[in-house]
Amino acid sequence: MKIRYACWILATLALGLLSLAACAQPGAAPATETAAQPPLAVAPTALPADALAAVDEFASQRIALDEEWGQIREEFDQWSAGLTACLPSSMHQALNGFAIEFNDVTQQARNLTRTQTTGELADILIAAAQEEEAAYRQLRDRWQPNNVALLEAVETQRAQAAQAHSKAQDRAIELRETFEDSPDPETVEEFSLAFDKVKNDWQNLHDEYTELREEAESMEVQEVLDGLDELIKKLNAVIDALDELPHLAGTEKTVDDLLSAAKAERKELRTAAKPVKSSATKTSVANTDAEETSSGEDEKKPTPAPTKAASAKTEEAAASLKLPSFTKVDASVEKSATALKQAARAVRSIADLDVEESLGELATFNSEHRRLRSAWDDFHDDYNAWRESEGGCDRADVIGELDQFSLRMSSLTRDVRALPQTGFLLPMYTLMVEAAEREETAMRTLRYTWQPFTVDAFKGLHEQRIVTDGLRRETAIGLDELRTRF
Repeated sequence: MKIRYACWILATLALGLLSLAACAQPGAAPATETAAQPPLAVAPTALPADALAAVDEFASQRIALDEEWGQIREEFDQWSAGLTACLPSSMHQALNGFAIEFNDVTQQARNLTRTQTTGELADILIAAAQEEEAAYRQLRDRWQPNNVALLEAVETQRAQAAQAHSKAQDRAIELRETFEDSPDPETVEEFSLAFDKVKNDWQNLHDEYTELREEAESMEVQEVLDGLDELIKKLNAVIDALDELPHLAGTEKTVDDLLSAAKAERKELRTAAKPVKSSATKTSVANTDAEETSSGEDEKKPTPAPTKAASAKTEEAAASLKLPSFTKVDASVEKSATALKQAARAVRSIADLDVEESLGELATFNSEHRRLRSAWDDFHDDYNAWRESEGGCDRADVIGELDQFSLRMSSLTRDVRALPQTGFLLPMYTLMVEAAEREETAMRTLRYTWQPFTVDAFKGLHEQRIVTDGLRRETAIGLDELRTRF
């Protein structure tokens, strides 16, 4: 490019000098006289003073423009170097700090007092803290500029954490009211004694069923059916006893669950106790007479007809029955046993309840919860302030500064276009205008494309600076060559 513009300068200069020399020659003689006279020697003509003045004026204005150009660049570089809050490294550092800082909140949640009274409440808050901490870690590890999905995931977890605080607080209020309204010890003891009797009777019934179930293969079918009928009678007594349990606040659902289980078990026992005919029935009954012998007598006596017929029918009916299926009964018994164990634990927790101790544990938990929530809220305040300012990277302020720099470059470009552009200065003029327009365009593009936390946000502008610096150097070289030839 340097050679190209140098050639252009020389060609333009030669044309200019030839034009000036032609204008400086006296008027030409007629052709007839010229042919008769010998040729005259042409003396070199000096460049007019106004041409040299134009070059000096161009150079002087260029120096002033270069100074303004350099001032714009220097101020821009100082300003952009101060945008550390808008760098990707600043974002990564901030996100890592939040992920680490929230560990303290999670640890404080794990340190909540967990007793039989407060364990459920502590678990609610611990789970919420762990889930929110995981959201901050994911934000730190997977963050990308202009990707709001992970930020929204954090907000979702924060909303769920707020719900967890409310749930724990509401449950604590319910427990306190329950403890304050707890029944007197005499009522609790009365219920416990009645419940223990029902529980023992029901467990004994299950033991009898298990024994019958294991011996069924070696028993007559009718004996098994009779055993099931006996179990049904005992289960009816258990159901009646459940209905007659004294009222105890807090056990209503427990008793209802036991009644449902007992009735479901009774239904399956009744189904199993129904006689079921075998597919292989006897097709004939032996009709031989039984021989009876009595002491001192040798004669045979025939069996009366009615007795013989009844015996044959009984044997045929017994032979046509088969053992019932115990599969559904087993399942219902297992469910009843599970419900009975759960009910026993619930009743025992009520019977063993120390109201004063439980209220004290609840008060301790509430105090710890208030401190935890205060620390949690303080963390959220810090996070909210950081999000509001994007860690100190003020987008509006940056755009405003870029606007000002863009306007200053536009003004500089207009001044460059006002440089002298006579024939021999046109190449230098063109180079200067191209350089200014390139940098102005790059600055304007940066104004409309800049985003915070992006890598090499100013790369395009700096690349154009390299090109414009080359054009400006070529301008300086062209001016120097003009001066040496003048």
